[in-house]
Amino acid sequence: GRFRPIMLTSLTTFLGFTPLILERAIQAQFLIPFAASLGCGIVFTTAILMMVVPALCALHLHLTPSRRPSTASAG
Repeated sequence: GRFRPIMLTSLTTFLGFTPLILERAIQAQFLIPFAASLGCGIVFTTAILMMVVPALCALHLHLTPSRRPSTASAG
């Protein structure tokens, strides 16, 4: 369920930075590294979010012992 919204948000944010990254005007030269680091950070973070976090959740569920109610009565 959450794959498409996260990908679209990240893609549009990165595409929003591309005009500034590709700008060649002298006035924008000090903003280009800022935009490049934010754009690449968005791409890297999205990759981490989509691949590593689900893998860590699956690993956590696999390694955590299940907490089933015991069949012994407390009586």
